[in-house]
Amino acid sequence: MPYWGIGLCYEQKGMYQEAVDQLQKAIAVSGRGANSIASLGHAYGLAGQHGEAQKILAELEKRSKKTYVSSYQIALVYLGQRQNDKATPTKSIPPYLPTSRWTQDLTSCVQIRVSKICYVASACLRRIRAG
Repeated sequence: MPYWGIGLCYEQKGMYQEAVDQLQKAIAVSGRGANSIASLGHAYGLAGQHGEAQKILAELEKRSKKTYVSSYQIALVYLGQRQNDKATPTKSIPPYLPTSRWTQDLTSCVQIRVSKICYVASACLRRIRAG
């Protein structure tokens, strides 16, 4: 958890390569869970490493043929690459909600989730440093 949370904090600060480094450590420690690799794919996209983000998308798509992968996780990787049109799963959006609004809501949801995780990660770091 600490590496993942710290990675998301770096991402929020615009330190994308540092975020990638921390998220890679999180995956090395905890395995290739869909949420972890989606977060890494998002950071790759923000860091301009679109080839690596595409590899993550391919992994998630392949995994989704065998087990459940949330459309949120796939959308997260697309949002990192600024491909908002591909981040919108149109089949699951109610007809009364414009897709641009759905993308805005998803982006807000990601920011809120990351803010909460950064708060927890900061508290963990303070405890670790305090000994």
